[in-house]
Amino acid sequence: MKTAQIMMRPFKDGIIRQNHKTGWFNATDLIKIANRYRTQLGKKEKLIADYLRNDATLEFIKEILDRENIS
Repeated sequence: MKTAQIMMRPFKDGIIRQNHKTGWFNATDLIKIANRYRTQLGKKEKLIADYLRNDATLEFIKEILDRENIS
């Protein structure tokens, strides 16, 4: 199949879209679900930028990209 298909992955109380060819998922979908969970716990919502300032997040992203380049 040449055209990438977007899969709808149920997660917690939402849906995360994922490209079937690349495996990449929609981070905005994940953040929205995480923020609903955070507010249920009485915590503040976060923006994607908040996560991108975190060294552990940046290390995780680098690892994913490195593995992508190997494939």
